[in-house]
Amino acid sequence: MNTGTMVAFFMPPDVVASLAIAQQALPINSAPVAPGELHLTLLMLGDVQQLSPDAIGAISDTLGQFAATMPPLSGRINGIGRFHNTDTMTDALYASFDCRDLPEWRLKLVESLRSVGIETPSEHGFIPHITLGYVPTDAVTPMLGLPGQDFTLDAVWLALGDVRQSWLLEGDGQNAAKLAEIKRFRKWLKKRSNPDVTQFKSDMLSDAEKAAFVHEEDAGGGED
Repeated sequence: MNTGTMVAFFMPPDVVASLAIAQQALPINSAPVAPGELHLTLLMLGDVQQLSPDAIGAISDTLGQFAATMPPLSGRINGIGRFHNTDTMTDALYASFDCRDLPEWRLKLVESLRSVGIETPSEHGFIPHITLGYVPTDAVTPMLGLPGQDFTLDAVWLALGDVRQSWLLEGDGQNAAKLAEIKRFRKWLKKRSNPDVTQFKSDMLSDAEKAAFVHEEDAGGGED
């Protein structure tokens, strides 16, 4: 049973169909990824059984707000690669995804989650890829007929084990950074009884805006 927590892009149906054809050329004794599982991982957030209901709610709420402000991404598959797994002596064979805007887009996602206290892994760099299957380490990398056309990823997904939820990307990206900064400021406010807003350094929020948030907190207002 899958118990991992993942934020990802799942592939559109036409891309899935093309990749499924390419998977037919995997070496003998390979384990292809099921077509419905073909995805590009954005973040792994640990075992779902180790997350509290509050943490799961924070992740879900943040992804919903993030998706409302961020745009879809367009890119293309541009080559193949392998990750070696010394524990199983197999390699993960993957299709690389080329999108100029993805690194900055993902960084904003990370910042949004961290602003609400969700820790994100930092021990590895980010290599955009779509795992196609697991091949024996000594197998020759096959020549795969991968799709070469641009396609759009228009929804971000949260997978809690085998349970999935998605949000359409409906924004232009201009408000995402400010939204993350507002969340960081609110968190800063909660730790201070008589805050001096000038002590919170921000290039996105004016002192007048910060003072308005303080007044809202004092009045017991919501975050909308």
